[in-house]
Amino acid sequence: MKEEVAIITTNSAFATRQLGKKLVNQKLKQLKNYCLIFALQGELGSGKTQFVKGLGQALKIKRIIRSPTFTLVHEYPFTHPAGPRGILYHVDAWRLDNPQELIDLQLIKMIKPGNIIAIEWADKVKNALSKITKDKKVKIIRVKFKHLTPEQRKIKITHEN
Repeated sequence: MKEEVAIITTNSAFATRQLGKKLVNQKLKQLKNYCLIFALQGELGSGKTQFVKGLGQALKIKRIIRSPTFTLVHEYPFTHPAGPRGILYHVDAWRLDNPQELIDLQLIKMIKPGNIIAIEWADKVKNALSKITKDKKVKIIRVKFKHLTPEQRKIKITHEN
């Protein structure tokens, strides 16, 4: 079942990062019992990585968050002042030719309460993601980005339970 949470317009990369911060801060309590997956969809340059940078800022990650296009996955351990400890996994599915490769990346081992997984180009691996997360303690938040102008984005956030 899907429940639409919000449609938001951001006018800068900073505003897109702030949205990521706000959203993860709203979900921090759920990390005790769930793995959060942010399934990010949108064209090149639409703000997906900026959003993940906002997640990292909220989690007090000091390392620079960069797009994992060439490495496929970056790991960022965190200990948030509010209590949760875990790893932010930043996955880029753009280069994956086959959704099976998501399974080969050991995504199933990343799915643990306390962890957050942000998957760019999630629409490429939607079926594999559904298969991997079935019967797991996971909360999926789908975030769809659309360019309106060079700086302005329309962002649709959908909660899946």
